[in-house]
Amino acid sequence: MTKGIDIAWARPDVDGIKATGAKWVARYFSNDPTKDITEAEIKAYTAAGLAVVTVWESGAGAALKGRAQGVSDAQKAVAQRKAVGLPDSHPIYFAVDQDTTWARVSDYFAGVASVLDRQLVGIYGGYKIILGADNAGYQFLWQTVAWSNGIWHPKADIRQVGGTVLNGGADIDDSMTFDFGQYPDPTPPVQEDEDVKTTDLINIAPWEQKQWPTDVALKDGKLQFGNAVGSTYGHSRAAHEGVDALALKVDALAKQLTELAALVTPKK
Repeated sequence: MTKGIDIAWARPDVDGIKATGAKWVARYFSNDPTKDITEAEIKAYTAAGLAVVTVWESGAGAALKGRAQGVSDAQKAVAQRKAVGLPDSHPIYFAVDQDTTWARVSDYFAGVASVLDRQLVGIYGGYKIILGADNAGYQFLWQTVAWSNGIWHPKADIRQVGGTVLNGGADIDDSMTFDFGQYPDPTPPVQEDEDVKTTDLINIAPWEQKQWPTDVALKDGKLQFGNAVGSTYGHSRAAHEGVDALALKVDALAKQLTELAALVTPKK
């Protein structure tokens, strides 16, 4: 879990942001240029080691206006993403800023997903919205304490926990997963190799709860592999990165074990 803050109109400098303990900052795309993130800000944030999350917010009732509104908002958000130099692979959250149900906003997000790759559509809202979005297969979920009645959805990538910093100019958030839609794209940590014995079953897991387990064992002088690499559990960006990192690790391990097997297997 890492702390972040989301900022609309306030313009604290990088030192002020880092002084709050934040490791990332969420900023806006919208119809209001005075609220929107700029390319210069993104460069300043990332140069200081701060990751960036983006969210489209055009008004409290926008998500209730149906598919056409979703298409329009997504087209504007994608254009603004390009204008500030963020890559096409960068997810964008879309805000539902009121207490409502998923049924009333699902058409809006269908419109968003017709413009923006569905795997990159993030959704911000209260518990009922996050629950519905998860059931509908959306993967980037940002839940606010508002309209949640004290219930946190277990798959929320970000929790807006309540409270502010910077004299009320920024809301406090916690990221709950390794990949929560931030820029730059997260790089999975590489685990250090442990001592290996020929009779051991080696379990390799790239990171946290987003795992693609692969079991490798040396039995009767032969390499045996257990669970297949390539489960799609987790976000698509993390899945590809995790499988690639894991494949390299398995290849190196397989080579070592094969060499070892040649040494310990009796010749016939």
